[in-house]
Amino acid sequence: MNRRQWIVSGAKGLTAMAGVSRLEFVRTFAAPEMTVRKRAGCSCCGNWVDHLQREGFVVRVEELPDAELTAYKRSLGIPDSLFGCHTGVTDGLIVEGHVPARYVKQALANRGGIIGVGVAGMPTGSPGMEMDGMKGEPYDVVSFTRDGKTAVFARVALE
Repeated sequence: MNRRQWIVSGAKGLTAMAGVSRLEFVRTFAAPEMTVRKRAGCSCCGNWVDHLQREGFVVRVEELPDAELTAYKRSLGIPDSLFGCHTGVTDGLIVEGHVPARYVKQALANRGGIIGVGVAGMPTGSPGMEMDGMKGEPYDVVSFTRDGKTAVFARVALE
């Protein structure tokens, strides 16, 4: 029995006692799933996916040619200023660039009208951009709305 099957079978008994639906229980406690679309051969994208998996995400990866990836980003409404080499979508939340998993989880828990979060560029020290012997740089995780408004969601100061 894998983890998901174990959670679902446990949900049957617990949901009956708690009076909530099984689907609601599984959404609350099961590992979040994410589809990541990325440029072919990009190693930093693979490192970011590894980070997400270590943090409990179940990730499916699709590689796209640059033109298709750009068109996909535009179709989602990602501001051009946040375009990176990979885009994730989890439970309707768009994740652009090297966003740490903890901020993805925070955004999922409390969307407040945003459709996504992103990290502009490829900051040294961000997940997927760790480099041996190099100190990370501070960077912002930016939220964005359907109408293109952006705001700082979190400031990341690395040691």
